Amino acid sequence: MEVTLTTVKEEQPYLVEYSVDPQTYSFTANTYKKLNEPIQEIRYSQGGELWIKRDSEWILLDEDLKPLRTSTTEPPRHNETSPSIKEVIQVGDTFQTTIQDSNGSEWSNTFLKRPLEVERLAPQGDVWVVLLDGFVVEIVKN
Repeated sequence: MEVTLTTVKEEQPYLVEYSVDPQTYSFTANTYKKLNEPIQEIRYSQGGELWIKRDSEWILLDEDLKPLRTSTTEPPRHNETSPSIKEVIQVGDTFQTTIQDSNGSEWSNTFLKRPLEVERLAPQGDVWVVLLDGFVVEIVKN
C-alpha cells in the first residue's frame, strides 16, 4: 500500500511517497520532491494517477514525482464518496473534530492543530490519515 503526503524538514516542505506496512502501519519513504511553492491538494485519480493542485492548476506526476502535464480541469477522484470533515470546534488550544465516512457513519477525535483533510489508509480499514494545519500528518485508529 502506498500513500503520498507532504512533510516539513528543516523548514522546507516536501512531497513524499511512502510504502505503508499494513500490519504495523510503519511508513517507509520511497520518493520525495522538494516543494518550492505550496500545494493545496493531493489526489489519486480513478486510474491511480497522482495529481497535485497548485493555485488553480492540477499537475500530473510520474512515479519519480516529476511533472508530466498540467490541466485546469480537476481530475476525477479515485473514490467519489470519500470521507469528509463534518465539524471542527476549537476549544482552547484543541480542535474537536467530527469525521463523516462515505457510508454516513461518524467518529470524533481531538487534535492539537486544525484538521484540513482526512482519508482512509486502507479502503475498508479503520486507520485514517489526517492532514493538519502546518503540514502535520497524524495517523488515527478509530
